[in-house]
Amino acid sequence: MFVELNALALPISITGIQVSQSGSNFSLISGSLTYDVIDGSPYGDNRTMNCLEFDTTPRDVHDFLTSNSFLATFFNALEKDLLPDWLSFSHDGDVIFGVSDLQTDITKGSEIQQGECQGAPLFPDHMYTVLKFGNKFSLSMYGQNISLPQPANNKKFCIIIDICQDLGGTMFLMLPEDSRDILDKFDMLKGLTDKFGLYLRPKGIGISVGKHINVHSDTTEVQLWNGDNLFRYP
Repeated sequence: MFVELNALALPISITGIQVSQSGSNFSLISGSLTYDVIDGSPYGDNRTMNCLEFDTTPRDVHDFLTSNSFLATFFNALEKDLLPDWLSFSHDGDVIFGVSDLQTDITKGSEIQQGECQGAPLFPDHMYTVLKFGNKFSLSMYGQNISLPQPANNKKFCIIIDICQDLGGTMFLMLPEDSRDILDKFDMLKGLTDKFGLYLRPKGIGISVGKHINVHSDTTEVQLWNGDNLFRYP
């Protein structure tokens, strides 16, 4: 199952989703195999191409897992339709067998701040999709490729995307504490350490094309660095 935002299509669950709605609130129950394709009918289907459908079996799910298809599909969608040209993610081929690696969560910013992905400057009432994964992966920035090892103590990397208010235009990568030396490995930032003794240990990295990052402070503006110059926001 996918959530589609214009051209961006992000996987939600391999094993199925059940939507439970009460008034204006809803919840997604992942891994639900209660319903079959014959129990439903197409809704809002405006595709011009014929689509095939099939029932997944345990063997299919095993194949998806061993090929890392969920994570690879998620990263490919980010690179193709969301991330700038100078930034990309890729998986390193480790086989995943955790239930949490088969799905993403869709939840409000206020709820994210109560869990293991907390710390990003999110808007409490915005809806985000959250991918949590615990295997190693590679991050390419301005042509330099860096491999991030698997987090220790069962910690997770988190990718958080604003899927409603910003239609995928705002994304955060949240890092476990033991993985926060990532910036030391990039040549473009080593000069800060060598010249000024400045070490950066970020909780995460955020990108927004629509200025939907909740960075407002008491002074109503902050000074930020975009990789080339210092600027003030908003």
